[in-house]
Order: sequence, then structure tokens, then C-alpha cells
Amino acid sequence: MGQLYRGLRCLLGAVLCAVLLAGCAKSTAERIAEQLELGNRYLLETDYEGAVVAFQKVIELDPKNIDGYFGMGQAREGQAEALLADSRDQGLEYYRLAAEAYEQVLILSPQDSRPGERLIVIYKELGDVEKYLEALNRLGTDGEVRDQEEIRGYADFIEQLTESCEEEDLEGAFQLMQEEVFQELQTFVQETGDPIVFARNGYGAGLYPVSTEDYGDCMVYYGEFTGETRQGSGLWLGYHDGNNYYAKGEWAEDMPNGAFEVREWNSDLNERVVYRVLTGGAESGLWNGPVEWSFIDNDGTRSFPVSFDNGKWVVLRYDDDGEAIVSELPEGEQESSTMTAHTPDKLEGIEGFLQ
Repeated sequence: MGQLYRGLRCLLGAVLCAVLLAGCAKSTAERIAEQLELGNRYLLETDYEGAVVAFQKVIELDPKNIDGYFGMGQAREGQAEALLADSRDQGLEYYRLAAEAYEQVLILSPQDSRPGERLIVIYKELGDVEKYLEALNRLGTDGEVRDQEEIRGYADFIEQLTESCEEEDLEGAFQLMQEEVFQELQTFVQETGDPIVFARNGYGAGLYPVSTEDYGDCMVYYGEFTGETRQGSGLWLGYHDGNNYYAKGEWAEDMPNGAFEVREWNSDLNERVVYRVLTGGAESGLWNGPVEWSFIDNDGTRSFPVSFDNGKWVVLRYDDDGEAIVSELPEGEQESSTMTAHTPDKLEGIEGFLQ
């Protein structure tokens, strides 16, 4: 009888312990929530290693948890930024890990908007033109969404154009800009509303949305950068419908500021062309001070010294017909001794900066 009693007591104790343990055990959902909260707290404290551990536990508990992958991307991105100053290669490797985590969010939830801007930053830092354009395209533009083949074509074009600029192959650069893909890329840049810039070690290229009468809606910069700001020596190229524009000069605070030479022409370089060549100083994109205004063809050069005040013509006088004379040379010095400005109130300067 005593033995039976003791057996019943053990059985009842075991049942009670099981009930208590069942009540104390956390559900998977509770453990996930706990690790997500922990990971986010580590992010705020910039303890990125701790955050990686916490978000990894979330992913192990639920391999389809998008918040876990997004948190992992943030943690890896934080590690990358912390490492870049001391070891660029190692920092870039952590950027790749961050990109993998963010991409997994989009695989599981294509409509999730959170990773879009982060991937744009990461792929730009990695110098992956195609992936960068994909991220821009995926984030959405005001127009159509391009397919993979179109994006790859844009990336190839940018790389070829950059190479031509690096090699100072002016003819090759303008031949590329006459291709249909450049017209499509102009539309893409206008739709994104922001420049597409690739700068590394203080040098690089960028495509910029502009509004010009003769040179389209997108112009190309190649030269020196500070961060993503155009700063130092640079080329500024435009092409649209047979109109070619080339400017070389000094940039500061993302604008033409300094000595510039501009060439404009309306046909292929290997044909008989008439260049308009302007040489002078620009301030915030506008001509300021003396400018040499020349026309060059196979027969020679005709040059006129003119002057500007913050982009406005300095008019010397008006002739009997009311035309504004802006340059006047001694008789006989060249065939044309005067130059008139048909619209003297119109601002003049570097294309793309005249608004």
C-alpha cells in the first residue's frame, strides 16, 4: 500500500512538472520577437556583431522572416562602414553580405520598399554598375520598369563611355552618345530624377538630368570628385540630334567655377565642321568677365573678345538697326569686325546650368 502511494505521488509530481514546464516554455513566435528586439537594440548601440548573432537566430527559427534578413542587412552594412577606413577590401566584403541579406528580403517580399535605397548605396560603393541600375529600376521611376536586358545594356554603355573618357577618346565618346541606348538612358535618368554617379578614389563619371534646348535631357561628366560632388578638373559632354557639346574646365561645389573651354558643333568630327569655341571664366555655370568667342572651320578662325557680367552680355553699343554690338575690332583686322548678340538679355554659360 505504501509503495502504491509513493508511486502515485511520483506520477503526480511528474505530471505537475510537465504542466509547469509547458507553461514556462516560450513559443517560437515569442523567441523570434525577443531576438528581433535584441537585434534592433544592438543596432542602436552600434554593437553590430551582437546584432548579427541575434538576427541569425531569428533566421534559424524562421528562414522566411523578412525582418530577420533586413536586420541582418543593417548589421552587415554597419560592419562594412566601420571597416572601410582601415581595410577597404574587408569593408566591401561586408557590403556584399549586406546586399545578400537585403536581396533575400526582396525574394521573400518583392513589394518591401525598405531594402531599395540601401541596395542603391551598396552597389554604388561596390562599383557594380549593373546591380546599381537594377536597384534604381526596382525602386521605381515615374515611367516604365525596364527588363534585365535593357539594364545590362545601360551598364555596358556607361562602362564603355567611361573608358572612352579615360582614354581621352573624344571621337569614341561622341560616337557612343549617338547610339539609341544613350537616348533611352537619358529618359531613364530623367525618370529617376537623380544623377547616376560612379566615383572611386576621387575620379569617376556621372550622368546628370538637365534641361537644355539643344543637347537633350542628360549630360555626362567625367573628372574629379570629392565624394559625389564634382570638384576639380572635369569634362562635360552633351549630344542630341546631331548637336555636340564639349566643355573642359574647373569645377567647385558641383558647378562650373573657373577657367573653361567649350566647343560646339553640329556634325560628326570626321566631316567638315564649324566649331564655336568659347574660352573664359565661369562662375556657378555662367560666363563672367572676358570670354574669347571664336568660330573655327577649315578656312581659319574668326575670334571676338566679348565680356559678361554674371551670364549677361556686356553690350558696347546699339547700331542703327537696334542690334546689340558686343564686340568690335579694328577695320581690316578680319573679314567681320563686329559681333552682335541677337538676344542680349539671354543668360550665357555652360549648358545645363542656365536656368
